[in-house]
Amino acid sequence: MDLKRHPFLTAIGIAFVPLALILLLSWARGGNPEATAKLVGPGVIAGVGVGVQASLAATRWSIWGYVWRFALAWIAVFILFIVINSGVAVPAGR
Repeated sequence: MDLKRHPFLTAIGIAFVPLALILLLSWARGGNPEATAKLVGPGVIAGVGVGVQASLAATRWSIWGYVWRFALAWIAVFILFIVINSGVAVPAGR
């Protein structure tokens, strides 16, 4: 199968590599599943987001185009997760 014609699958494949490494290292070290989920969750969301963006792009990207977009999206989603889970409550109406 030619992945150049399937940009969504290319993005998911590129996202799979670091996610698999995180899962493997966490399993090997006997890590906390909740901590692992907090790292893998943003990566899955970023991978799907980059895949959708790649499918809608007018031109095809190089592998490095996928990598930097995935890394940037992972960081952005990870920061969003941190902000959401920080526990800082803003009173309604202010």
